[in-house]
Amino acid sequence: MKYHVKATAGGKSTVSFECPHCQSGLTSPLEEAGQRFACPSCGGTIETPGVRELEKSKRELAAAQRQRELKLEAERERREHEQEQARAREAQRAERLAAAARAAEEAKQRAKAPDSHQPRRGSPAGLHVLATFAVVFIVVFVFYLTTVRPLQKRLADAQQQLDRQAEEMNAIQRTVGSVASDVKNGTEALRASTDAASRNAASARALADSVSRKSDGTSSLAQQVDQCATALHALEAKVEATQSALDSLKRTVNYNAAVANDTARALARDLDSLTSTVNYNARISNLNNSLR
Repeated sequence: MKYHVKATAGGKSTVSFECPHCQSGLTSPLEEAGQRFACPSCGGTIETPGVRELEKSKRELAAAQRQRELKLEAERERREHEQEQARAREAQRAERLAAAARAAEEAKQRAKAPDSHQPRRGSPAGLHVLATFAVVFIVVFVFYLTTVRPLQKRLADAQQQLDRQAEEMNAIQRTVGSVASDVKNGTEALRASTDAASRNAASARALADSVSRKSDGTSSLAQQVDQCATALHALEAKVEATQSALDSLKRTVNYNAAVANDTARALARDLDSLTSTVNYNARISNLNNSLR
């Protein structure tokens, strides 16, 4: 059997072929390849061709999904590595500040209790200035550890949460895109089902006319008419179910989009608040440095 596979705008494919019994032109979704159905024109049993193309399409979709998963995993590992490096840099900075604080404390202790076996060097005013500098440094360091450092940590946590929310939003957007594609494909399938229903109705009318014109074979033609009518009712029920599913998908997409937008706006407000607090504390630290 000769057939032709054609890709539609929604990403779905259709297969066009002829009925081997009456040579009528038929079109079916590629997903129905391998399935059997009755020809709407002659009633003969037909198997939809395109099984190889359907398997190839499934393999390509699975490979594309795997590539997207690998890309997301690599991006997640890269962000975790960057976060570990940032934490290591923060730990090194804290160690350097602690060492400087210890050195300042030792200098202050030496200034308060000089060695009696060595002559005193420097004036008391110089030692007082050095001790004052050490105290100011310790105060600034304690202020950094108790105020600035927690705010920086909260800001980093908020940034991580914002990144996670961005990933979730991207996932929601991909889901919305997939649902929109499914809606579009469902619409096309609905249109194809409607066309098939129209063709079946035309076939039923043609059979009914043939029955009215012919007296021989009345029972066989009546059975074919009943089959066509039953198929038409089944297609109408399928059309109604598909329309209901499309309405449900649209409501779900709108709700997920609203939730994602509200979450993004809340996180943006929290990030702005934390940034303002950090800037305020930085100005206080700069003011303390200028006072020294």
